[in-house]
Amino acid sequence: MARFATFWCAAGLLASLAAVGWLALCRAEGPSTAEANPHVIIEVLRPPAAPAEGKEESAEEKIRRALEVRVRVELVDAPLGEVCRALARRLRINVILDHEALDQFDLSEHASVTFEYPGLPVKTMLDGALVDLDLTYTVRDEVLWITTKEEVECDLDTIVYDVADLVALRRGDGSYDCNYEPLVRLITKTIEPDSWTEMGGNGTVEPFVADHLRVLIIKQTEHAQKKVQELLADLRGYRSEEKIVRPGPPGGRGDHSRAAKEPKSRAEAIHDALDKKIDLRLEKVPLGEFANRLERLLGISVLIDRESLESLDLSADTPVSAELSDITARSALAIALRPLELGWVITDDALVICSLDSADEKLVVRVYNVADLIESIGNDPPLPDFEPLISILTNTVAPDTWVEMGGNGEVEPAERGGSRVLVIMQTWPVHEEVEELLDQLRRARGASRGVEKTALAGASG
Repeated sequence: MARFATFWCAAGLLASLAAVGWLALCRAEGPSTAEANPHVIIEVLRPPAAPAEGKEESAEEKIRRALEVRVRVELVDAPLGEVCRALARRLRINVILDHEALDQFDLSEHASVTFEYPGLPVKTMLDGALVDLDLTYTVRDEVLWITTKEEVECDLDTIVYDVADLVALRRGDGSYDCNYEPLVRLITKTIEPDSWTEMGGNGTVEPFVADHLRVLIIKQTEHAQKKVQELLADLRGYRSEEKIVRPGPPGGRGDHSRAAKEPKSRAEAIHDALDKKIDLRLEKVPLGEFANRLERLLGISVLIDRESLESLDLSADTPVSAELSDITARSALAIALRPLELGWVITDDALVICSLDSADEKLVVRVYNVADLIESIGNDPPLPDFEPLISILTNTVAPDTWVEMGGNGEVEPAERGGSRVLVIMQTWPVHEEVEELLDQLRRARGASRGVEKTALAGASG
């Protein structure tokens, strides 16, 4: 995967690099166990993983590795500039506060930040600490920039993705060709759809073919690139035990190999943790303490979206009551939060308790293996017929939320190398309903097969 230098679409960013006096540049100054400032405590709980042996690591790769470090954070009315300096010292990286961009929103390095958490990755800490200021971060030019969301949307990276194993298409004569269109459609329809040039955005995706080279060249924001990487990993994850093809020259037979098993994403691990059976005894327990108990029971990070709770006149001190035994954490969450009209979503690294409106606004892309629920049609070669399943899903699961009915939800089929999946972009509540419907279909199929076996046995007797 190659990375190219890109031009910024905001001239202000160029000016801000030239005028260093307008920037708060926070350089690494050496290690310490925790910051002494009583308003700013950032303590590293687990050092960053070492780079791969023998691999030369760039400055930007070092910063991204540092963003995975777990830290304990106590920020109480902390000046934003001091938070940047503390973060730089603790992680031994350079951090820049983009004053010029902040000035446009009447913000400065003195803006107050409040965020406390006993242990989570730095990237999740930054998301939580900056959200109230409507700020974000990006990695560029060997530094970590703290800037506005508008500036990040103009800062595009170009990355080359090897997709030979995902675009191979087998012909009737046994030879292989490539078809990029389904994969490109998946990416542009499920990953920030409004950000691509076809919809008026700046993102582009271009296929490139050469001898033994099948790649997509994608120009997008860092956030979108991360989602592209997750989607490609998910698509490959459903093919971990299947033989895949890396095509040679067009019309050739190609190289056969086994797909490497893709590790489960942190978000999927959190989703799976909600299936764990737990016992809860809550008698007017503060919502914050409820979140802490879930953390201990499930081994995941649980955050509270303070901003969305404030819209309902709620806070981390709002009492929660529930007495439940031998129940999945997923159901326990729903029961405990329902009286408060709250819901939850899963981010990259944490489960976030938020308002129902907020949960309905956050779209998530998930990949569903539906090979066992799809029939094949035709003979040369047989092709999967996804339409009946897609129709059932969009007509019965939150019908008004799909794009055909004016909503934002998207569903796209994908079939490569024997895998048959649906890539769905929807809110977490709708994803829960989709998963339940697919489970019911599988249970019904199992019961039907049992009836068929009984009938056949009776007929033969």
